Parts: sequence; structure tokens; C-alpha cells
Amino acid sequence: TPALAYFNGRFYLAWTGRDSNQYLNIMSSSDGVTWGNKKTFSSGSTKARSDDAPSFLVANNRLYLAWSGRGSRHRMFWMSTANGTSWSNRTPISNSETTDHTPSLAYFNGRFYVAWTGRDSNHHLNIMSSSNGSSWGGKKTFRNEPNRARSNEAPRLLVAGNQLYLTWTGRGNRHRMFWMASSNGSSWSNRTPVSNSETTDRTPALASLGSVLPISFDDFTTLIPQSAPFYIAWTGRDSDHHLNIMRSDNLVNWDNKITFYGQ
Repeated sequence: TPALAYFNGRFYLAWTGRDSNQYLNIMSSSDGVTWGNKKTFSSGSTKARSDDAPSFLVANNRLYLAWSGRGSRHRMFWMSTANGTSWSNRTPISNSETTDHTPSLAYFNGRFYVAWTGRDSNHHLNIMSSSNGSSWGGKKTFRNEPNRARSNEAPRLLVAGNQLYLTWTGRGNRHRMFWMASSNGSSWSNRTPVSNSETTDRTPALASLGSVLPISFDDFTTLIPQSAPFYIAWTGRDSDHHLNIMRSDNLVNWDNKITFYGQ
């Protein structure tokens, strides 16, 4: 799965190459139509290889790129840029925490968060945070009810309003999509299925796209995000693996899904 971000007036796309080393790549576009400035992270202090997809985060006027490394250790790494072209050195998020899948980043209430699927036999989901991006702690493993979370794929983090959301696809025969939320990054709501009938073998994508409230001051207007409708997209388990999307105002009641038939 490629990663997409919008940063400093440009779209950015990152992906894992199909070359023998599976280097990470990035390119950008001002309009989403014409793409260029491809960069392959194949050498030096920004060398980046992965068996899975990378992920993006835009925070604090920087664009962050995260991935799970290759080899026996599968550590999580990240690096960042202020201009989209010059990147900081590759840095391990942790020397002890590892994953076979894409780590997910978020910035919430002044802290960085990373969520990942563990390499334990049950593939529990985990999350930890950092105030500075260097020292990480507060690891939580979602191994106990009512917010037990396991997956064969990567999780996804989303910040919307004053909540941090975590989504994933479950293990077992049903592979339902789940979510839970936190207002403080430590206490989490109960695990909730998105749907009892819609399933996927891949990581679902959750996004919010909602109303904004214009607040006017003497000489400028700003936009303050308000409560937003949510959208979830996933790859179907039908023979053609069609993409699907649904909309909800409250993450409980969902509109009828739209399936994207065709190529």
C-alpha cells in the first residue's frame, strides 16, 4: 500500500520498491496529476528498506516517514524533512520493539504516538508515545478485554477532534474491522466492530472529513475543526478484491457501502 500525504502545498507519495533490496521511494506533485522529484532511499544515512509499506505523518511543520526494517530484527525506523527534499538521518524508534508490518504514526496532544503489530504468537497491537521523538515510553499492549486487539496486518492511527483513534482488521476466520479511541492516549474505549458483515484481510483506512467553523478576528479568519463525519475504506475479500468505502457520523451507524467496480 502506498502512503499519501499533503505537506507544504504538495502531495507526497511513498512506496516500497520491487527491486531486490526493496528500497523506499518518494515523489511529489503540486496538483496530484503530474508527479516528479523521485527519490530512492538507497544509500547513506537515509537508506531505507522494508518488506512492507511505509507510512507518513505531517506534524510540527515537518513530514515524517516511518517503516519496518528488513533483516532479522525488523526494527521500526523514521526520518523527517522540513522541505520535502532534504531528510534527516534514519533513526530507530526503538532498539527493542519490532514488527513485520508498517508502523503507524500520529501526533496528539503534544506527543508522538506509534502503533504496531507485535511479533508475538498472538500478534497483539501495541502503542507507545514520546514528547520529543527520541525517548519513547508508556508502551501499552492490547492483550486484555475489553480492548484486546490482534491482527495479521498493520494498525492505523487517526487524530480527529480531541480523540486518537486506532483501527485494525481482526484475526481468525471473520477478519472484521475494529476501532477504539482515547482522549488522553492512555485510557482506551472498548473495542468496537465497524461492521459485523464487512470484512477485509488488509489494514482498513479511517479518515475524517468534516465541517469547519470559521472564527474571525480583526484582520484574519481561521478554521477550527469541529465534529466530522468519518470514512472507512477497505479491500474486499471477493475474488476481485474490490475497494469499498462507507461513511458514518458517529462510527456506530454507517451508510450503505460504495464498491468501486472496474479496474
